[in-house]
Amino acid sequence: MIRYIAAGGTAAGLRGNTNQDSFGAKIIRSGETEIAAVIMCDGMGGYARGEVASATVVDAFQRWLLRRLPFFCETGIVPKQIFDEWLGIAELCSRKIGAYGKKNGIRIGTTAAMLLLTPEQYLIMNIGDCRVYEIGADVRQITRDQTLVQQEVDAGLLTPEEAEHDPRSHVLSECIGAAPAVHPDFYVGKPAAGSVFLLCCDGFRHKIGPAEMLEHLAPEKMTDCGQMQKQLLSLINLDLERGERDNISAAAVSGIAGESAKADGSFVVLQEFCYTNSAELAENLVLPESGQ
Repeated sequence: MIRYIAAGGTAAGLRGNTNQDSFGAKIIRSGETEIAAVIMCDGMGGYARGEVASATVVDAFQRWLLRRLPFFCETGIVPKQIFDEWLGIAELCSRKIGAYGKKNGIRIGTTAAMLLLTPEQYLIMNIGDCRVYEIGADVRQITRDQTLVQQEVDAGLLTPEEAEHDPRSHVLSECIGAAPAVHPDFYVGKPAAGSVFLLCCDGFRHKIGPAEMLEHLAPEKMTDCGQMQKQLLSLINLDLERGERDNISAAAVSGIAGESAKADGSFVVLQEFCYTNSAELAENLVLPESGQ
């Protein structure tokens, strides 16, 4: 059977500001099947208390996993139904984060990338410019940045290489918190056997290219959680050595052959971690039964 391992790492960057990133992961066993879920959020750079926005979204989706995923494990993983619920949570968070900012006289927001992974399929929701990569024999970027420069690339006004160095590359076309409605991109696919999924904020990838991602996170190197985290931290240290000033965060998950950990119950959390730099949330959200 396929069992999952996951790890994450973060650094504030050389600017010396608060780390506004938040992320988390859970490895869950449902019956005889393991499921992995990872979320990566980048609080809006330059905005006060961006860590509150990112922590609010991570908390909401982590609670959705425990509350609603058992239902889908029992009835079937249907992408359209899950995406509808994720959209509902993202828009609920956006309204609450916007209200928090208005109440405190500040502007806050966050990007978000959410991954749900089973042996048969992956489901991804992306809002903003966090990225999800699949690493196997090569590195494949699954998500498309929701940014101004990406829109210009799509229109043929910029090349991808020009976009990487464009000073407007941080200007988002979508985020959670700027408006009540959000417009995510959704992705569904079949994971390659043994591949590694990498979720990262933009600060992680500014100075790290696909070749270095592959060198450090090649599937054959992902033997356990400790080795995975060691390789992620090595890449984060490389970012720092190259002078990255932004917050730097990444999390990875991979399916490897082996026996699932022994645990009682039909729905059991086998591994989990969560990072946030905020003890405060925009609001303790009450999630609707259906996520709508």
